[in-house]
Amino acid sequence: VWLECKGYWDAADRRKVKAVKDQHPEIDLRFIFQAPYNTITKKSKTTYAKYCEKLGIPWASWSNIPLDWLT
Repeated sequence: VWLECKGYWDAADRRKVKAVKDQHPEIDLRFIFQAPYNTITKKSKTTYAKYCEKLGIPWASWSNIPLDWLT
């Protein structure tokens, strides 16, 4: 399991994550966000959480991390 903790998630980082998921679908990548409902850009309606869901990446808020992710 790979846990990535993010505050601000810029476009370059999103491209890297998408490339990793495309090239290595076997990796169990999960995100922990400080603010999962922030939009990816000011003009977008897509949130960090929705972007992860689109890529099939499990995510959690930093205040609500599932315990099974940590054991």
